[in-house]
Amino acid sequence: MHVSRVSVLGRDAPVAAAATLPARAGLPLYFAGAFGVTWLCWGLAALIGRGLIALPLPTDLLMLLGGLGPLLAALAVAAQRPGGAKVRALLGQLLRWRVGPVWYAVALLAWPAVDLVLIVLNLAAGGTLPPAPPASLWLAVPGLFLRTVLLGGGLYEEVGWRGFALPRLQEQFGALAASLLLGLVWAAWHLPLWFVPGQEMPPFLLFVPNVVALSVVLAWLYNGTQGSLLIVALAHTANNVAFRVFGQAAGGLPEDGLRVGPLLTDVAVPVALVVLLALLTDPRTLTRRPHRAGGP
Repeated sequence: MHVSRVSVLGRDAPVAAAATLPARAGLPLYFAGAFGVTWLCWGLAALIGRGLIALPLPTDLLMLLGGLGPLLAALAVAAQRPGGAKVRALLGQLLRWRVGPVWYAVALLAWPAVDLVLIVLNLAAGGTLPPAPPASLWLAVPGLFLRTVLLGGGLYEEVGWRGFALPRLQEQFGALAASLLLGLVWAAWHLPLWFVPGQEMPPFLLFVPNVVALSVVLAWLYNGTQGSLLIVALAHTANNVAFRVFGQAAGGLPEDGLRVGPLLTDVAVPVALVVLLALLTDPRTLTRRPHRAGGP
């Protein structure tokens, strides 16, 4: 994807340049490709896992290939432009590492911070402190992080969702509305996972608010770093890893030790994150609000 830079309210923001491939067709083609590849592979994995069909295909391989749907679709649509300029520009966003250190801190620490807030809320509600994860789990975190960023969606999903789709949606709807819409699409893309045996998934209606909130946060990071997919991929991965570590810790609580319910953890907290970002940023860009002459 060729990325041009225009001034939005005094700040540069990444937007997708107009393409000669019918620009209006690019986004529908991307979504069709992402869903088509993923749902085909994950659908086959579900059918094989449930014994409904017999194919000599490893389920793990199908799950991996299905997860590549957003990446493959984005590359396929970007490759419509001869010469590979759009593909290079799309993948080049992964190399935008020269951003302020605070963005790295936010990307890596924001989700553990949210989990700590939930622990404090649980204590305030009369619950107990979850047992500390064993040292073996902490030692495994770096390897888990690397595996998740490479194979768990942190890298290849973001080339499609934030690198390709988000800039195009932002042109039409503005950043906040685009990220909310993309979050709903992103949640729906995961739907086949609920039919694959062995996948530990929360109730879908509780999963959706979390994904939508994550979509808004990642859009804020993407726009705030002028389109750094590296930062976005790190944040996506940190969210997944923190969810696993926190979930394992919460699973060690006694039955009466958990006092905060899913309406708080999976609905209220994600909604609060979205509202907070909407209040602190310009909804059109999800960056800092422009300074007004004569204002404070």
